[in-house]
Amino acid sequence: EPDPVLPAGVASSPGRVLSFAQQRLWFLHTLDPKSTAYNTQTAWHIDGELNLDHLDTAITEIIHRHEVLRTTFTEHDGIPVQIIHPPTTHQSTRHDLTHINPDHHDHHIHDILRAELDQPFDLTTGPLLRSHVLQLTPTTHVLCLTWHHIVLDGWSVGLFHTELHHLYTDLTHHRTPSLPPLHTQYADIAQRQRHHWQTTDAQHHLEQLAARLRDAPPVCHPPTDRPRPDTGPGPTAIHHSQLAPDTTTTLTTLAAQTGSTPFGILLAAFQLLIHRYTTQNPVVIGTPLTGRTDPDAEKLIGFFVNTLPLAVDIHPHHTFRQFLHHSRTVLMHAVTHQDIPFDKLVEHTQPTRDRHTPPLIQTVFT
Repeated sequence: EPDPVLPAGVASSPGRVLSFAQQRLWFLHTLDPKSTAYNTQTAWHIDGELNLDHLDTAITEIIHRHEVLRTTFTEHDGIPVQIIHPPTTHQSTRHDLTHINPDHHDHHIHDILRAELDQPFDLTTGPLLRSHVLQLTPTTHVLCLTWHHIVLDGWSVGLFHTELHHLYTDLTHHRTPSLPPLHTQYADIAQRQRHHWQTTDAQHHLEQLAARLRDAPPVCHPPTDRPRPDTGPGPTAIHHSQLAPDTTTTLTTLAAQTGSTPFGILLAAFQLLIHRYTTQNPVVIGTPLTGRTDPDAEKLIGFFVNTLPLAVDIHPHHTFRQFLHHSRTVLMHAVTHQDIPFDKLVEHTQPTRDRHTPPLIQTVFT
């Protein structure tokens, strides 16, 4: 049947409505189709005999099960829609590194994975999932999966790994591959999402969060911030550090005493740190949430994750435990209403837009 939540004149569209999360990435893709900013990758080291045909058959079955993995995107009468394609046979790109000195394997693996990650996806033609198998020795391989974030998120990686393990095991034991059937697909969830945001209850929660953000500083400005370039993102870096075991033990103990979690305590500490450097109050920090509030979404591969801003008040006379309670209350409210689409929040708060600065959130804790 035609999707009733598509605008008038689009009822005859050959595609299905996008989720709010997909719509955000589609908008960014239209601004820069060659961007690789939302290319995502994971790699698994595999020890033991590997039947490459069985591996490709298992991946093919996963793509058959989850329609979103064989979906492309286009516009119909100016409205973005997703086009679900019939299943086809998937084949991994294979690299034979058995002739290379093992001491140089890491270098070659890095180069291959980096080149793959830097290869743009065409959202209009697909496919939006690619796999590479690197053979290091007769019994050692690396399986690399690269995808566009519009079809797969972090939660989905765990689902993909679990299903791949079950399907490959069935094939190697000469059993018919079998997994519990999926009665709902990603596009179904996207349609439910659109219907939900027409309800009074959803609009009420949206207004609650938007009202909180209207009182917050529009931009997070640390004193060390530099002028933002006109040409888009500049050079980036990753800095690694590790918590000392004693610190980790203290965090775990404090979490048990306060009914919090190590994540919640670290988030509160980070919020105080940002306040100390910026003196801004309230402090707004973004955090990504799974966005899988629909029970049917828990078993689905797809892009559900949603980043929401957390606005906390800083009271100088509060103890850390008092602030932790406040921070946890704000976090739990966001978790309860994590299906509030970020783009709807931006639309509702009407922040001053600047192409150099992301709206509402410039600092994220995950």
